[in-house]
Amino acid sequence: MKTILVSLLLLCTMNEINAQTNYKEYPFYDGELGSIYSKTNSSFRIWSPTAEKAQLLFLKKERR
Repeated sequence: MKTILVSLLLLCTMNEINAQTNYKEYPFYDGELGSIYSKTNSSFRIWSPTAEKAQLLFLKKERR
């Protein structure tokens, strides 16, 4: 019985994955991403449509 349920679940999942083949409808970002540095300021741009928040961590480099 477990084998049948797992097989049906896998089959349903595979159908959902295969249904998303139209890549022309996928969202995309056509701009500059990453860190953008200038002498007066720096900006950091990311693009993630499903993200609810992002964090930027600054690490202090130790001098030797």
